[in-house]
Amino acid sequence: MIRRASVSSIAAVLVLVAACASHSSDDSGGDGGGASGGSSGASSGSGGNPGSSSGNAGSSSGSGGSSGSSSGGDAGGVPYVPSNFPPYDGGAVLFSLNLSQGPARQFDPPSSPVPISPYVYGVNAFAAWESTTQWGLLRWGANAFTAWNWTNNYGNSGDDFCFWQGQESGGGGLAAAVGGTTYPSVGTAGNHGTASLVTVPILGSVASSAVTNNVWQGSSPPCPGTPPSSCSTGEPSGDDLNVGNLQFVSTDPSSHAFVANNATKTGALCTCAGTGCGSCAVDTTGAVYEDEYVNYMKTTYGSMSAPLFFMLDNEPNYWPSTHPELWPYTGTLGCGTSGTVTFEQMVQYDTTFATAIKATWPDAKVFGPVVAQDGIIIAGDKSDPNFVAADGGVGTVFTDYYLQKMAAASASAGHALLDSFDVHYYTSNGTTSQCVQVPRMFWDPNFTDFTEAATWAIDFGWSGPNNYYNTWYPRQMIPRLQRDIAAAYSGAGSTEPGLSFSEYNPGCETSIQGGLAEADLLGVFGREGVFAATAWPLETVVNGTTLANYLVAAFDLYRNYDGHGAAVGDTTTYAQTANVEDTSVYAFTHSGDPSQVDVVAINKTSNALPVTVQIGAAPALTTATAYNLVMGSTVGVTAATGTAPAVSCTGTDCTVTYALPGLSASTIVLR
Repeated sequence: MIRRASVSSIAAVLVLVAACASHSSDDSGGDGGGASGGSSGASSGSGGNPGSSSGNAGSSSGSGGSSGSSSGGDAGGVPYVPSNFPPYDGGAVLFSLNLSQGPARQFDPPSSPVPISPYVYGVNAFAAWESTTQWGLLRWGANAFTAWNWTNNYGNSGDDFCFWQGQESGGGGLAAAVGGTTYPSVGTAGNHGTASLVTVPILGSVASSAVTNNVWQGSSPPCPGTPPSSCSTGEPSGDDLNVGNLQFVSTDPSSHAFVANNATKTGALCTCAGTGCGSCAVDTTGAVYEDEYVNYMKTTYGSMSAPLFFMLDNEPNYWPSTHPELWPYTGTLGCGTSGTVTFEQMVQYDTTFATAIKATWPDAKVFGPVVAQDGIIIAGDKSDPNFVAADGGVGTVFTDYYLQKMAAASASAGHALLDSFDVHYYTSNGTTSQCVQVPRMFWDPNFTDFTEAATWAIDFGWSGPNNYYNTWYPRQMIPRLQRDIAAAYSGAGSTEPGLSFSEYNPGCETSIQGGLAEADLLGVFGREGVFAATAWPLETVVNGTTLANYLVAAFDLYRNYDGHGAAVGDTTTYAQTANVEDTSVYAFTHSGDPSQVDVVAINKTSNALPVTVQIGAAPALTTATAYNLVMGSTVGVTAATGTAPAVSCTGTDCTVTYALPGLSASTIVLR
């Protein structure tokens, strides 16, 4: 997938370098960024640091569904559309809303309106450029967190940046990469009512402060180095070289650059730092215990009103390529490394560390397996005996295997070990014309606008073993995974996990099309019952203090449309468009005030488009105010100019008419 560099010293600089590499199971992939939560750079070495989540998985909206069988094919039922819904005739587009009916969800559609999980309105923490937007969730995670040592705040960037090792931003305090008093941090996010998602490293070693590998310092830093003139396999990259001659623990278990990382500690856990409050202290070279980390976070942040979640490492399917310093590998540094991470290895690591987390903090929510792209299907080994059937065909895909094992382990433990089935899914390799249709890859069973080849070119980067990925066409990623979850947990005796995307990106961030795609996805996540989602921008977020990213700007349509923190309603209802190709529509009501109604409408065409919004079971609506996200000299949501929406009601039936600007996303506030 997309490779990004990690340099903790520039955490304050929120600049992301574009990277549009193909997503491939054999790619060294992964996400960059240091453990401190700053910005992330591309594989060219521009680097930066990343950035947390909380709450409880499996909302009442039914987010814990599952989808698609291991053999691919249709992942959900037909769209929930009334039989009398008129076809689009080329005039004004009809939007049909009914505030007493449930959303038109692909998997297990509810009959009545349901709450939206607030955690779908999330970003990776470096993208939280200001705090007026009501972010639902901030995540601290990326490649550097795999080797992150919470006791001294040391990390290792892996092959994102020549295995740089050193202290992450935030200083040398306990868990300093996610703590501190400067926004964003777990504490400051909690003070704003924002949940946090933090990473628990689960490999056997993490960085030691005894060894610093400053490969990026100086006027002519050694990283990136000069890659081999030719590579028999892989792709030459100066960022993949061990220019500092770091002693890899994967090849030398006696390496002083790393210390042991354990799930559990024998004896009492420290509680908090400081005189008189516990025994926690910065540890320079001692072993690390992740249950102690969880206990420290519970003691320090557990009383916040916003929840704190834990995720099990980062993109384990890429460990041999992104972290050869920690995981056994083959190949040549600078040409790309490879290896295998089996289905069972992922299950064993996740079960062990999830058990430790739950033993320490029973109410904590755990996200896993955090696999990326086609790791959803093959984990880190397309030759895994579980995947390859005896006849050479496909046996069991990783998602099914993992969920069945975690369901059984949860039943045996007597409580859930997995609260959110978490994946990374980038669809950022499309053209600007494709970007506005990319959200349909997440849900639409009828989406064949992209060919099979165009689909895997946008996400997985190849067609898979024996073209197997073509059986996942159309993708329907959300209902497919929801069905898998439901199938694995049916009758298993344990609570179903929700579904989350802790990294995703629809592409085109520097153009309005990227904003429309993100606005569409946020609506999809709420409607389809996703539990949590945190976008990962790949382009510049801000220039100075000015927002420069349309993807990030799209969040304000839902969580800050008036510039003062106003948000759409917390309940999703039935809303459908007669023209899904050119438009999208989402409807919201407020649980605390049923007289308030909000609509987010998207025009994917370049021309102004008249729409007629028919609303059933409506309150007495008298005013309509619009806010638009359009291409302009300023990136952001602004009050609409021109003719305002008009609203009229007869009894409980209301009609709104409005001309959506070309290439726009609009929040229409009805009162």
